[in-house]
Amino acid sequence: MFEQILTDKTHTTPCVLLVEDSEHDVFFFEYALKKTALACRFFHVGDGGAAIDFLQSSLESGNMPNLIFLDLKMPRMSGFEVLDWLRQQDFGKWMRVIVLSGSNQAADRARAEELGASDYLVKPVTVEAIREHIQGANAGYGAPVSNESLSRAGTGTPITFES
Repeated sequence: MFEQILTDKTHTTPCVLLVEDSEHDVFFFEYALKKTALACRFFHVGDGGAAIDFLQSSLESGNMPNLIFLDLKMPRMSGFEVLDWLRQQDFGKWMRVIVLSGSNQAADRARAEELGASDYLVKPVTVEAIREHIQGANAGYGAPVSNESLSRAGTGTPITFES
């Protein structure tokens, strides 16, 4: 099922979804979130199929993420397939999707860009890279994504971590 780590019942902070099957990478991501000291609602699912299930149920629950960190190589459904599906949904056209991949191959980068990824980070990612994207989501929380807002990722004002 879905694991909620940080809760903001008022939904005044951005919602971050991590789609990642590696327990090691999930552990690091949770550590990085705590180190960033930024407020967010955080959810994790372990594969592409679960990501789609989560996104579909989010329409009803009000926990629709506005920032998704998406692994590419996963069971059931790849990150490419999730990204392709998401961009075909009306609710998914505006979402920021940050691809997380162990691959630095130009073909993977090109395909992610073609499918509408907002950014492409090669693992291992840094705490600072995660911070910049969450700050960018904080700055643009609730606003549609544009190329201009994506290029300004990381310029938002840091806000306090909620425990």
